[in-house]
Amino acid sequence: MKKCMLISLFLAAPAWAQNTQPPVASVPQWQGSTAAQYVCGGIADEGMAAIKSLRGDAGSELLFTSGSEGAYIADVAVTVKGSNLKEALSFNADGPVCLLKLPKGNYTVEAEYMGQARKQSIKIGGGVKQTKFNWPAS
Repeated sequence: MKKCMLISLFLAAPAWAQNTQPPVASVPQWQGSTAAQYVCGGIADEGMAAIKSLRGDAGSELLFTSGSEGAYIADVAVTVKGSNLKEALSFNADGPVCLLKLPKGNYTVEAEYMGQARKQSIKIGGGVKQTKFNWPAS
C-alpha cells in the first residue's frame, strides 16, 4: 500500500510542475473590416512576441510611448484616415504597439492620449515602417 502511494506521488509531481508555468500570451486577432484591419498588444515580453509574430502581415506599425525614456503606454484613441478607405478606421489601442493592414497608399493617423492629440502621416507599401507617437510623462 505504501509503495503504491509513493509511486502515485512520484507520478503526480511532473503534472504539478507543468501547471506552475506562467501562461503564454495568445496571439491577438486582427480587428476591423476586410479593407482596414488592426491588431494591438505588446504588454510584457509574451505580448510583444505575439505582436511580432504578426508583423509580416502588416503594412505599418504604430508605437505609443510617454516621456524621454519612452515608457510604453496603452489606452490611446486612434483614427486612421485615407482616400483608400470608405470610412475612417477608429479603435482604442489596448497595448503600446498596433499593427495596421491597409490598402497601399497614404494615410493620416490621429492618436489621442489623456486629452492630448498627435497626428502623423504614414505610407503603406514597400515594407513595414514603425511610426512613433510620444507624449510627455504624466
